[in-house]
Amino acid sequence: MKNTSIFFRIMAMIIVVVLLFTLFVFVWVLPSIKDGLYQERMIALRAPVEMVNTLLDSMQAKVENNIISKDEAKTKIIEIVSSLKYDKGKNYVWINDNKNVFVYHPNKKLIGLDYSDKADLNGVRYIYEITKITTENGEGYVEYSFPKPDNPNLPLLKKSFGMYNRYWNYVVATGAWIDDIEKSVDDIRNKVLIGMFFVMIISILIAYFMSKTIINPIKQVRDQILNMSEGKF
Repeated sequence: MKNTSIFFRIMAMIIVVVLLFTLFVFVWVLPSIKDGLYQERMIALRAPVEMVNTLLDSMQAKVENNIISKDEAKTKIIEIVSSLKYDKGKNYVWINDNKNVFVYHPNKKLIGLDYSDKADLNGVRYIYEITKITTENGEGYVEYSFPKPDNPNLPLLKKSFGMYNRYWNYVVATGAWIDDIEKSVDDIRNKVLIGMFFVMIISILIAYFMSKTIINPIKQVRDQILNMSEGKF
């Protein structure tokens, strides 16, 4: 009975420690990891857009200094942006004007089209919204659902960042899917749960052997005292 009592006391202490650690992971560690991955993705979106915006400023200076004409500058801008790919060639920058008409897009069928009313399944008019927020604030992010090329029937969460250039009336933007961030956090969560399962199994074994280690010497001392009290030496 004593053996069982000690076993459950040790087990209870181990369970409390494991549960506190698990709570710490789920309440603080996983949200911190998710936020860190998200912030990294948002920073990564800025770099190509800022680079194109710098190009626009450079071309503006050349036009104002009569080095090239504005039409020549526009042609050069499209030429350079069309060669710009990042994320191992899987992502791109597009340009639309302040009327939501595509000036450049790698899908040439979209160039010249007005996307003001184009919306995702949730009703988010993503080109309209990115134009609105950038023309009002200079830059901004828009979140919406959009399918990946390899699965056009499955819209996934996507985030786009854009900047507005007033001289050209261009919105320069790019986007990236962020569903993989949730997947990464889910993978970590699953690994933690699996790890906790094995910890609990090991904890039960440790508690069992610790209870044996504690109770056996106590039993030996008790028996010796009992024998001495009965005159058995």
